[in-house]
Amino acid sequence: MRKTIIAGPSHIQRWKSNIAKGALPHADAEVVMVGFGGAPMWSASIRNEVCRSFEPGNSDIYLLIGDYRFGNSIFDDPSQNGSDTFVDGHSSIRRDLINTNSDRLLALKVEEALDYYVATFGESVKLIYWDMVGRRAIDMLQGRYVIAGEYNHPSWGKSFPGKFRKSNVVEMRDLFDYPLGEISRLYLDDSLHPTHVGYNFLSNIIFNGMGVSKAFDVARQSTLDMYMKEFSRFSLGGSLLISGNSVWVDTLRRVLGISGIKAFESAGIFIRPTGFANGRPITQDFKPYYFDYVLVVSFEEDIGSFSSNNPYFKNNVMSSPISPKVAYIPWEPSISQMFGNGTFTSPRAVSSLSAMSEPRAHWCRGLEDYEMRDLIEIGLRGEPNWNGIKAVVEVGVSQFSA
Repeated sequence: MRKTIIAGPSHIQRWKSNIAKGALPHADAEVVMVGFGGAPMWSASIRNEVCRSFEPGNSDIYLLIGDYRFGNSIFDDPSQNGSDTFVDGHSSIRRDLINTNSDRLLALKVEEALDYYVATFGESVKLIYWDMVGRRAIDMLQGRYVIAGEYNHPSWGKSFPGKFRKSNVVEMRDLFDYPLGEISRLYLDDSLHPTHVGYNFLSNIIFNGMGVSKAFDVARQSTLDMYMKEFSRFSLGGSLLISGNSVWVDTLRRVLGISGIKAFESAGIFIRPTGFANGRPITQDFKPYYFDYVLVVSFEEDIGSFSSNNPYFKNNVMSSPISPKVAYIPWEPSISQMFGNGTFTSPRAVSSLSAMSEPRAHWCRGLEDYEMRDLIEIGLRGEPNWNGIKAVVEVGVSQFSA
């Protein structure tokens, strides 16, 4: 059996963790995953592990290329004179060291490291410019680095990196034929960690030998099918609204994208966060206005606090003429119990969460039956993995049936 070596930044670390948690499937192959948070492609420790794991004639190497700026603290290290391509001791990005010159030098350093891998391993190594596709999509959606309708990134300019490497490159540029919103379904956050769609896409390329376009199409459809099957457990005989101000809702919407959300609506399941867009309540921007069932996933500790802080939702959804049945799940208060004071950095967290003194006082009824660490991604933001998505569905079904 051929060995597959996958190396890169925290994306690989998260992949490995989610496999261990049962949130992603094991590959039917011998797989070595090498990576750590903020790892630059010129990490000596990653290079050494790849070299140790490689078996000539019986190995394939996939390098998932992270942000060129990873490891930019090297510019603040007087011990580094630039003579060695591969070094250790530098990871992630220091904002105070970002400038045009360091961007250019780091891009050259990354490509120099990739030159080594290609020269050493030849056709056995494939390069996946993962972060570059995600950064391009996010920037273009926000109108950043777009000049006269053309994308021009400070690190790699107008030309997408790697095009001169030919057979060693996985042609991620094929994704440019898709709407930016659909491409965004691959990425969980601004750090460009993969979503469930993203990991399925990478698996299709690495383990199933698919081209980029087919891998993306199959990943989107297979993930949507999985989610539709899981959420079909809400076959309650009426319309369902899934809403709230939790990162759980944010993650679900990222995975599904506009096309997946529309598919859910065709099945009578409507997904909208609470909050405002362009000064108007988001919940106001869709129909129907009345629902038979409402599942709220929130960073607030109880339904009373949530309703008080979301008056439009309270007055127009919760108080509709048909009086919907409501299930309430305080996602952030439940998972925050795993983090020490001051370490929980969920984008939806509130300051009071870190001050809770009773270990289980605010756990959602039902979620206490789970090993909470198995429900979330690595890191301090509390995004749900596939286990976390399914757990909320199960608890929601249970509350509706009570």
